[in-house]
Amino acid sequence: MKNQIRTTELRSSKQKLTIFKEVQGPRSQSFKQSQSPQKVSPQKQSPQKLSPLKQGVFFNAQGPVLCINFHLQARPKSRYNPGVKSSTRINEQLSSVTLHRKVISDSSLPKLSPIKPRYIQNIKDRNEIKLDMFRQKMPLIKWITCRTQAGKSSDKITKINQDSFISIQQFTDNSSLFAVCDGHGQDGHKCSQFVKEALPRFLKLQMQSSTSIQDALQKSFIKTNQQLCCNEEMVCQFSGSTTVLTLLVDRIIYCANVGDSRAIIGRQNNGHIQAISLSNDHKPELPGEKKRIESNGGRVEPFQDYDGSMVGPYRVWLKDKDVPGLAMSRSFGDQVAASVGVISEPEITSHQLNNNDLFMVIASDGVWEFLSNEQVVDMVYPHYYKDESEIACNKIIKESTRLWKLNDDVIDDITCLIIFFNKDDN
Repeated sequence: MKNQIRTTELRSSKQKLTIFKEVQGPRSQSFKQSQSPQKVSPQKQSPQKLSPLKQGVFFNAQGPVLCINFHLQARPKSRYNPGVKSSTRINEQLSSVTLHRKVISDSSLPKLSPIKPRYIQNIKDRNEIKLDMFRQKMPLIKWITCRTQAGKSSDKITKINQDSFISIQQFTDNSSLFAVCDGHGQDGHKCSQFVKEALPRFLKLQMQSSTSIQDALQKSFIKTNQQLCCNEEMVCQFSGSTTVLTLLVDRIIYCANVGDSRAIIGRQNNGHIQAISLSNDHKPELPGEKKRIESNGGRVEPFQDYDGSMVGPYRVWLKDKDVPGLAMSRSFGDQVAASVGVISEPEITSHQLNNNDLFMVIASDGVWEFLSNEQVVDMVYPHYYKDESEIACNKIIKESTRLWKLNDDVIDDITCLIIFFNKDDN
């Protein structure tokens, strides 16, 4: 195979570089540095000035580095290359460099592809993508913390925790789902667990076919109750569960509630924190609830002791029997109470979040029995800007337990779910 030789002399370093190039075969180059100078005949020597794209001088810490066709021709000085004089100034080296090239046909030279402008365009596009990602909206939810604690009986024995909670941050593409379920009765823990598992499943199915979020919530609650009452693994005559559910769709909170668990918002207002209710407790003594129960043949009154004195909250009773004594007007299960007007149809509200809505608290009545909405948001607010949702949640559980011990012989199950929102700066 024939080889053509290109020789380049560096006058400043008194060295020659010989480039061997194959005329035929793969387009590859190998470099060999000759130790002894060789003369090139004047007829074959034809210096040409290289275009800026075919020559260049690059600088590093040791000085200039001369390149032809963007291939290294003279290496910088190092302990492996002592031939380069370090005493020569940069300007002298640049002025003394003369290039000599052997005249060969254009067909034998390797063709240089010009720098394509689209490379710069690609870099520009990538920068724009990064900028777009930086400008994306911050996610709505910042922190989620939940804690549940089993109650104790009058003889200080820890009971089965009948509370359950739901926390699904990515429920659908643009929604999150949170809920607290408070079971009661002999199989209350089974009822709340059933609701926890079945309600999100039915809600997702209804959201695919219903005309509105409210309609999907309504149907999913009714469907869950029907399946609960038909379940043979639990007895629902005198057992059931409350549920307060919040569905966040973009920046709208839909709240569906049956029973006396509760959801609230902590809103900042002129440097102070304000409690905004998302749900209403379904107490039997409320005019609308009492009317419905009485029209279905039930009674609404507190428990009476042997002297005839009224004890405790208002409850739902059959007309001629002192059962079931349910202290709420809506719930899942509770088939005996359902015969006299206790329903599983949820009360649905909606709330448009604004930039002053900092956090949401969802809790069972173990929290709300002795703590007001305002007291709860006051306890959470100092921990919002420190991102201490876990500390805030523990504080509510601890204070609720202390108040139960102070005011009653028993301690109810206590569940608290706290969601911190990011502030929208756009």
